Amino acid sequence: MKQRTRLASPHMFASRLDRARARMEADGVDVLMLSVGSDLPYFCGYEAMPLERITMLVVPREGDATLVIPGLERARVHERPEIFSVAPWGETEDPIAKIADLAGAADTVAIGDHMWAGFLVDLTNQMPNTSFCRASTITSPIRQVKDAEEIARLREAGAAVDRIATRLQRGEIPLVGQTEAAVSAELGRQILEEGHDRVNFAIVAAGENAASPHHHAGERVIRAGEPVLCDFGGTMIGDDGIGYCSDITRNIWTDDRPDREYLEAYAVLHEAQAAAVRAATVGTPCQDVDRAARQRHRRCGFRFVLRAPNRPRHRRRGTRGSLHRRGQHPAARPRKCVLGRARDLYRGEVGDAPRGHRRRRRRWPRPAQPRRSPPRRSRMSRPPAPSLRPVRNVIATAVGLAVLGRLLVGVGGPGVFGVVVIVLALIASAGVVLARQSGAMPRHLLAPSLLGLFLVAAAGAFVL
Repeated sequence: MKQRTRLASPHMFASRLDRARARMEADGVDVLMLSVGSDLPYFCGYEAMPLERITMLVVPREGDATLVIPGLERARVHERPEIFSVAPWGETEDPIAKIADLAGAADTVAIGDHMWAGFLVDLTNQMPNTSFCRASTITSPIRQVKDAEEIARLREAGAAVDRIATRLQRGEIPLVGQTEAAVSAELGRQILEEGHDRVNFAIVAAGENAASPHHHAGERVIRAGEPVLCDFGGTMIGDDGIGYCSDITRNIWTDDRPDREYLEAYAVLHEAQAAAVRAATVGTPCQDVDRAARQRHRRCGFRFVLRAPNRPRHRRRGTRGSLHRRGQHPAARPRKCVLGRARDLYRGEVGDAPRGHRRRRRRWPRPAQPRRSPPRRSRMSRPPAPSLRPVRNVIATAVGLAVLGRLLVGVGGPGVFGVVVIVLALIASAGVVLARQSGAMPRHLLAPSLLGLFLVAAAGAFVL
């Protein structure tokens, strides 16, 4: 059953608007205008519907805020006269002119990033001497740092989908023999049962379909012995009208025999995430945290298919106030969520991939439960950067053989030297093949190593 959180106090909204006005003063912004999107409920508690009729919260740097709203939506507004006044407009009125009158002779106006472009065009015609900028320059720094109540709501939303993910990993949600659509419907049902007000998405992608991060669940039947990507989340709204989104991804292998390369990739990613956690200290730029994870992957021969976003994220991959919110590259601060997701990796081939390179997505894997899908490759991926390791191996082998040949020529002549070179090259080739079969050598290093040893053996034959 849904347990509603307590009603937000007017002091909370007043504090947020005061912080917004302080940033407006620092940035030289005269008026802040917020329309559809997650910024509007954050600052006034009302979530506007994305209609062709404009809704706008007008916040002057000095003066009271006003919510301009279609008259037919007036009943949905929980009025807070100490925070803002309500100005409904009728079907025969011009809301753009009303908004322009509230803005006055503003030189600079910050516009909500999600407002319809048509409304902005109308405003520029109505206010020709005003320059417009993104409202996110004002709102994002404020929203990135969470207060105690926001943290509690994030935990509530995250814990709800965590419980579903736990049941998924334990096998309590059947997968094998079910269609993607059926599993998606079941995940959506459980999201609502766990207290969410709406399901934002429930992606289920089996086998080759997991190569598409935003796959639409269809009638594909899930089979044993393959990975299944489940990416799901919803919005949990309090009585104050403010909603916080959950968003979690889990990869499930549908039997108990994942291949060696899959386990190897799992271990590498776990180490990279641990490196990112250690790097996520107060004052560290977000891109440095991202770089710490990437360096570990590159040292192990992996490359990213898609960039891991340098945007603030909750540890459960994005329980937050908006569904997908873009960020810049600011430094980490107290009570700010900074960890990104290292989602797509590539290192050579891992099995067959009918839809291009196979790719891999992970969310905070646990060593005790290595149930994740194998790496996936995408059409957008590039081959790994050429490695100098085979070249170094060949040079070292050539130098060693040259020294050995110098000694053998004096003992048995050039013929003995050629035979020894060929035998050693054959032994080394067998060692390379065995190393590849055991997983100790990456696949993309196999061909260069064998080619180098073949050239060494050819040199020995030439001596004979």
